[in-house]
Amino acid sequence: MDGFIDLHCHVLPGLDDGAQTMEESLTMLRQAEKAGFSGLIMTPHHHIRRGMASPEQIKAALAAMQEHIDAEGLSLRLYPGNELYYAHNSVEKLSRGEVLTLAGSSYVLTEFSFGATFQEIRQGLLELSQAGYYPVLAHIERYECMTDAPQLCGELYDMGVYIQVNAGSFLGDAGRKPKKLVSMLLKEDLIHFVGTDAHDTKKRSPEIERCVKYIKKKAGEETVERLLRKNAQAVLENRVI
Repeated sequence: MDGFIDLHCHVLPGLDDGAQTMEESLTMLRQAEKAGFSGLIMTPHHHIRRGMASPEQIKAALAAMQEHIDAEGLSLRLYPGNELYYAHNSVEKLSRGEVLTLAGSSYVLTEFSFGATFQEIRQGLLELSQAGYYPVLAHIERYECMTDAPQLCGELYDMGVYIQVNAGSFLGDAGRKPKKLVSMLLKEDLIHFVGTDAHDTKKRSPEIERCVKYIKKKAGEETVERLLRKNAQAVLENRVI
């Protein structure tokens, strides 16, 4: 796979707070291909307020979407997944197959309340790791405990947590403090994945070009390749990074 791979997006229609119609989803996928993506892992929320679609619903929606894009001639490959909002029974849900890992791998895209304490986040990720999963912390820059104490990001990295940041955060879309944090993480090489976290065609679209330009300027072409393709390819192949 030669293009970028997005492992965090909300494109499947009507399953969460992302795309709501097939046409909106198709527009987002056209935008993704134009931006340089060749693969996307669909990660609808598994969250009591944002969406609780079953794995069967997700896979059926993905198959229907793949048929549409193949018919349209788009060169995109779609994979199933979830963005898991961590709860006390998350490991049990994963073990019962009620929540999807990323593309059938051992990697689990995991989010927490933005106001969660560091200990809550650390403990949840540790429980996933001890159960044999590879936790990927979604949009690390959006948690207040991380922006208030950036050194804690390194502690998670050192314990084997995989770090994902949102493309728009490099450009200030999430605010000044998140932008400052992702810049620091990039400088200190503490990022594993850059994802779009796309939810729509405008404000939170799959646009990635400006982020790519920023990373290339600050850290070089090889870093762009690693954060937007190579590491995500390892997820698709279920390889340890």
